[in-house]
Amino acid sequence: MRAFAEAVESGVAASPTGYTTCAHADAYAGLYAPPSGSRTVTGVDVWTGDVSAGGGWRPTTDGGCTDTGVQRVHLTVQVGDASETLHVVIRRPCRPSDVNTQCA
Repeated sequence: MRAFAEAVESGVAASPTGYTTCAHADAYAGLYAPPSGSRTVTGVDVWTGDVSAGGGWRPTTDGGCTDTGVQRVHLTVQVGDASETLHVVIRRPCRPSDVNTQCA
């Protein structure tokens, strides 16, 4: 699980960035190949900043996605009958070298 989370973080931190605006689950799944078992990104949420409406997170699969540059990625690793889920928060890098980087 830790290696999967670190692979997502490294992919996003790389230059050019692996951050995908309004990403769907398949956008980050290919960043890690487990030595055994399976890995899945079960969902991606974007930070809306509106904590009064459902805690501030909104699934990217909802229509009209507005990506503020912060995402919560839901990771699951399964080996045999055991599975583990982790939610990782990532931030879009703000570097002049990244194409299509929108910095606030």
